[in-house]
Amino acid sequence: MPRNFVKKNGFQLWRHMFTGFNKTNGEAKTFFIELFIVNTSLYPQEFVLGLSGQKDKKDRLMKPSYVLIKAGCYGTDSKQIHQFFATKKLKINSGKNIIQIEDNIMSDTELKGSVFMNYDDAHNPEFMSDAGSMKWNLQMQKILNFNVKKSATLGNKKTQMSWQVPGLKTQFAGAVLLDGDEYVVYPQKFFGYSDCIWGKDFANPLIYLSGCNLVSQISGKRLMFSAFSACGFFGKEKNKKVLLAFNHEGSEYSFNNNIFTKNKNDVAFEYTENEGISHWSITAQNKKSLVDIEIFSKKDEMIPLNYENPLGIKKHNYLLAGGNGYGEIKLYKKINKSLEIIEHARIESSFSMYGKHK
Repeated sequence: MPRNFVKKNGFQLWRHMFTGFNKTNGEAKTFFIELFIVNTSLYPQEFVLGLSGQKDKKDRLMKPSYVLIKAGCYGTDSKQIHQFFATKKLKINSGKNIIQIEDNIMSDTELKGSVFMNYDDAHNPEFMSDAGSMKWNLQMQKILNFNVKKSATLGNKKTQMSWQVPGLKTQFAGAVLLDGDEYVVYPQKFFGYSDCIWGKDFANPLIYLSGCNLVSQISGKRLMFSAFSACGFFGKEKNKKVLLAFNHEGSEYSFNNNIFTKNKNDVAFEYTENEGISHWSITAQNKKSLVDIEIFSKKDEMIPLNYENPLGIKKHNYLLAGGNGYGEIKLYKKINKSLEIIEHARIESSFSMYGKHK
C-alpha cells in the first residue's frame, strides 16, 4: 500500500510484466502495466505535471502531483501510453489490498483497466507518452516472492529508494487489446513478474533484471518454481551496489553488497552496449554458493521509459527497458575451494533495464 512520505515528497511505482499472444497470427508480445503515484496530497483536485513548467505564486517550479497509469509493450514496435488522474480519484482498500482509479483496478489477484492518449496530446513533451490505446482484463497468481529486508533496500540519503518483489514469479491469465489488436495471455505458457519500488528520487545509475522463464540445460525441463531478480540503485556507478535473489525450485539464494548491510557479499556487475546489443553480467557469491548471470537484449526491441521525479525533473533520459532478454544463469555450490554446479538454465523473455543520467 502507498507509503506516507509519498504524500508530499515521494513516489511509488507498481510494475507488472507478462507475455500475450496475438489472437490472429499467434505472435508473442511482452506487455507492461504500471501504476505511478507522486506527491499525492499537494494538488488532489487536478493532476499537475512538473514538466509542464507551471509556476506557483512565489515563481517556483511546481512539484508534480498525480496518479499515472502507464501501459504498453516491448519489441520493435514498442510504446508507452500514459493516462493521468487527479490524486483524489485514488481509492484504496488496505484491508483487501485493492487500489482503484475510476475503472482501473489493481489487487493481489486482478488487473483491470485501460489507457488512451490521442495523437495531438502525445506531441506535448510534458505527457512523456506515445499515442495509442490499451485495455486489459487479467487474473494473477503470485507463485514466488522475494521479501527484501529493509536494510538491503536503503540507498543514499538523497535517493532512499526501496524495493519489494511480491511477484518474483507471477502467473497471468486473460486478454489485452492494444490499438485494436487482441492478445490472449495463457497461464503457464509464459510467466510474468511484478514488483514495487518507492523513494524520493530515481537513483543514478539504475539497473533491474528478472527472469522467471527458465529451462534447465541439465534436465531439459522447464523450471516451474524458479525465478531470479536483481536490482541496483546504491549510489554512484563506481560502487555498483546490487541485490540479487534466485529462487531455485524451492531453495532461495540471496546476495547483497549494499554499504548499509552487515556481512556484505561479493556481487560484481557490468553493463555494456555493442553493435545494437545490451549486455548485463552479474556474478554473486558468498561462503556457500555462487550465481553467474549473462543476459542480452536487442536495443531495437527496448524502449526508453519516461518518468519525472517528485521535484518535477526528468533526470533519466536514457532509461532503457526490455522484456525480450535472453541468456543463461548458473548456480554453483562451494565445496572447499572448488565449485559444484547445481543448475545451468536458459533464460527466456527476461525483463531488463539500465538507466543513467545523460
